[in-house]
Amino acid sequence: MTAGFNALSKDSSYEEVSSVLEVFYRTSQTGLSLGEIIFPIILHDSYVSILINGVEKDISIENFKRILDSCVGVNADDVSPIALPWGCFIFSKKSDRMQLNCYYPERRMDVTFEDNGKKTLHKFNIPFPNVIIYFDLRLIEDGSWKVINTLYFSTNKPVTAFSSNCFVKEKDTSNGVWGLPVCNMYGDGRMCYGKNIMPIRFTDNLRGLDYYYQVISNSPFNGDLGISSVTGVSTSLKWFEELSKLNSFPYERMKINT
Repeated sequence: MTAGFNALSKDSSYEEVSSVLEVFYRTSQTGLSLGEIIFPIILHDSYVSILINGVEKDISIENFKRILDSCVGVNADDVSPIALPWGCFIFSKKSDRMQLNCYYPERRMDVTFEDNGKKTLHKFNIPFPNVIIYFDLRLIEDGSWKVINTLYFSTNKPVTAFSSNCFVKEKDTSNGVWGLPVCNMYGDGRMCYGKNIMPIRFTDNLRGLDYYYQVISNSPFNGDLGISSVTGVSTSLKWFEELSKLNSFPYERMKINT
């Protein structure tokens, strides 16, 4: 049988490869029945070449996986469902990592600002911009998913303007993706949660990630970090006062190249 394989070369046809494979499996102790079909494949980076009934075909790796699944009795319905948070417009899951982008449309929002010096709370109803949140989760030892990074962005674009195969996880001010125009934000998009206890461990039910948006209105802001993404802002308190007098969010005030 070795001679059969030795006779093959990179220029051998599919028919020759198929013939050698069939002889090998028919004569080896594989338990293969005479009624089963044998065909060679070539696995490329992005597709699979196969020979069926003497005809060479190129198919996607996903379709080839479906063929293999059907051979071993795996049904697509057996895949465990994942409950996604509201507004999720792009999602990726690998064996040990999940990534998501969620989009929350512009709306009026009640926010609270705490004046640390005077120890007073100021409440405002303001127009809030479209928000995009990026989540990065990793699989940990107990089988749950842990949030390891959460980044916040604002945008003047509708959700349909964003790619379906590329995550929004950094600012792109020239293309309308800025940091969040409130205080308590770090320059890279992370939020200072203060005393808030954020949910960080999840099963395949990720709906609890919605709290990362809800915390914007549920927790008071303060002036510790200031507001770096907006032009012409003297203090955080005055910025909220200015916003409360507007009917829509002033995207033209967002800084470029910051």
